[in-house]
Amino acid sequence: MSLDIQSFGGDYRRMLFLSSIVSHLPLSIAYQIAGTAGRLQGPLRWQKETCHNAMATSKLSIIDWDSLWQQWVNDHGAFCVNVFQHATWDQAWFNQHVEIDTACLEKILSPGKGCLFLTYHHAFHHTLCSLLGLAGFRVNALAAPEETSVIYDYIGAYVRRLHQGSTKHFNGGSYRFFSTSRQAVEMTKESLNSNSILISLNDFTSPGKTANDEVCHLLGRSILAPSGSVRLAQRLGTPIVAGIAVREGTNYKIIFRQLDDGLAHQKVMQSYFDFLAELLVERPYFWDGWNWFNDLPKEK
Repeated sequence: MSLDIQSFGGDYRRMLFLSSIVSHLPLSIAYQIAGTAGRLQGPLRWQKETCHNAMATSKLSIIDWDSLWQQWVNDHGAFCVNVFQHATWDQAWFNQHVEIDTACLEKILSPGKGCLFLTYHHAFHHTLCSLLGLAGFRVNALAAPEETSVIYDYIGAYVRRLHQGSTKHFNGGSYRFFSTSRQAVEMTKESLNSNSILISLNDFTSPGKTANDEVCHLLGRSILAPSGSVRLAQRLGTPIVAGIAVREGTNYKIIFRQLDDGLAHQKVMQSYFDFLAELLVERPYFWDGWNWFNDLPKEK
């Protein structure tokens, strides 16, 4: 099924509207309703065939596609509910629902600098930002301008709501919206020098080849990934971490790994994708990148 922007955007807007209503219910019930709605008429149905084909052509052994698809849709339903939930979370909720090795992450953080936290496109990368803030860290997150979304005309108000709710927990940090490479460099340097965690997503093909792009490999495909944030972190002596937030019912777990920033740029980036491959073996449904996986060239 090809992606029709009008249908996709309309489905997404209806899904978010429903989620705004059920978000007032207990979280377990809200997640269940949103997941059911997503399976019936949710926006991800427009991506189902693409994602199925991508997994089938990867090096993963996919046995039960239908089960994976249901988990993927359920997580997306939870994301839609979280758009309205993030702002309501407090320390008591965090202590009850979130598992994170805060002491380990505190040891990794460079005094006065913080760290670069590389994550991946998944249902909970905004939730990850909120949870790190609730864990006590100052958070900044690199992001494309809100209006660049192809369905911004349909869900723009909800996108703003998402960012506003998440930022509440950033402890003085913010989303750092950038339109040019120069802006990205300036914002990255400023954030890495501000004793905060800087969130960056680098798991996609760079829109235009630059000197900062690195060819990496993932499950039999090659990907020309942006590495500017990694290069800057290495230059500034800032630790680099890769990780995600995963949902288990109404609870969340932050999984992360420190990368060896003493390696060459390409090797650091490859270790970032190697970690993604490991995560996908256990949770193939978590990654949104299946939407563009089959557009990547096969390894030579």
